[in-house]
Amino acid sequence: MMPSVGIVAAVNDETVLNENLKRSPSIETGAVPLLALRGQPSASRAYNAGLDTTSHDIIVFAHQDVYLPAPWLDNLLDAIAILERDQPHWGVIGLFGVTATGQAVGHVWSSGIGRELGKTFAEPVAVVSIDEMVIVLRRASGLRFDESLPGFHLYATDLCLMARTAGAGVYLGHPPAGHKRVPVRTLRGS
Repeated sequence: MMPSVGIVAAVNDETVLNENLKRSPSIETGAVPLLALRGQPSASRAYNAGLDTTSHDIIVFAHQDVYLPAPWLDNLLDAIAILERDQPHWGVIGLFGVTATGQAVGHVWSSGIGRELGKTFAEPVAVVSIDEMVIVLRRASGLRFDESLPGFHLYATDLCLMARTAGAGVYLGHPPAGHKRVPVRTLRGS
């Protein structure tokens, strides 16, 4: 049986959301519902609110400046099927990350540096941490974001540490994505 998938985004810029994430074909066609949460004090609180509000088997937490092209959903479901077969206790999937040996892996387009990063791969890859632009969480893992983390940084690394501590694997999948990175001018204490 195919798992249900929903997308959650913490939003602070409607234009960025409308020009990127909302233009993703799986969202535009209604194949995957989008829950856009506004006015949240931190990513962790926003994403836990998304967990509490939705009932999907798979919850995708995506930045508002990410674009998920047409093959994205099929590729995500393929990666999940492989993990369900080989690593049924997986917890988190990302699109770009780092392995235990420090190797950066994944495959995304970054407008911030004006090029593709990484290369395509067929099977999910075990990693220790992922980039926060897209976080895929298996609801059955029971994982949640640590709401004591302020602001909008380091929550994916923290989630990956919690997943690994709980025995739930952290992997990279091969769904393509574009990150139209909005520059961060200050961390504002977070």
